[in-house]
Amino acid sequence: IALVCFFGARVFLEMLNTKEDLLPGAVLYLQIYAWGMPALGIFNFGNAVLSANGDTERPLVYLTVAGILNVILNLVFVIGCHMAADGVALASVLSQYVSAGLVLWHLIRLKGDCGVEPQAIRIYGGEVRQLLVLGIPAGLQNMIFAFANLFIQAGVNSFDSTMVAGNAAAANTDTIVYNVMAAFHTACSSFMGQNWGAGDHRRVLRSYYVSLGYSFCSGAILGLGLLAVGAVLAGAVCLKDKLDRMEETLKAVSKTLQEVKTELETVKGRQEVAEIKLDTVAAKLDTARDID
Repeated sequence: IALVCFFGARVFLEMLNTKEDLLPGAVLYLQIYAWGMPALGIFNFGNAVLSANGDTERPLVYLTVAGILNVILNLVFVIGCHMAADGVALASVLSQYVSAGLVLWHLIRLKGDCGVEPQAIRIYGGEVRQLLVLGIPAGLQNMIFAFANLFIQAGVNSFDSTMVAGNAAAANTDTIVYNVMAAFHTACSSFMGQNWGAGDHRRVLRSYYVSLGYSFCSGAILGLGLLAVGAVLAGAVCLKDKLDRMEETLKAVSKTLQEVKTELETVKGRQEVAEIKLDTVAAKLDTARDID
């Protein structure tokens, strides 16, 4: 999937009616973000294994660390390094590999049935078949929502560049908040499954309400925090884009002025040559008069 997104980025974005002035940055963003998909898959699988084993705290910690790192790297790349879409994508990719590395490091150190033994990694036919039976329907279900979002994105791209840039900035901040809230959702599903299996319905409801409260509070805190600095982040990204466009315009104007200067110098040179020829003709006429 990462390779398809990387090499087909321009084709996919053109199918979504991406504007010409935004297309280069969007292609670069998608190509960089595509390299984070393997890390995302590793973390999701490790998160599922640890949650099924009853350990929901570590995935929560790892995801929280990745979310905080994502925010910090966004500030560093966009404001500090004056990057635009490529900085946002790079921050997301690096934070995803950090979370994947943490969960994989723990699984390698973990002993028992849920531990990862690198020397034993191979394809097991029976287990792969069971995973595909569960994974393909779930993937198709998620694909339906993603496919619907493509039409929404195509509609957003029909507006001007400012609207598209604002929607992209909002989507990035939404991802940051969602990742933290999703950690509580994952923990909630694990707790509810364990308590439901144990027949303790009271704790099922308690797990639900506690996780809901944590998720709401984390979303509110992060949302208000991003709302407070959102104008700065969006302004930095938009300012970078405007500066890039101004730089391209100035280069074009400078090139045009250079061409005009060259033409003027050529005309001036021709004028000097013509004056020299006129002086020569005048001198010859004077010589002819003297002889007469």
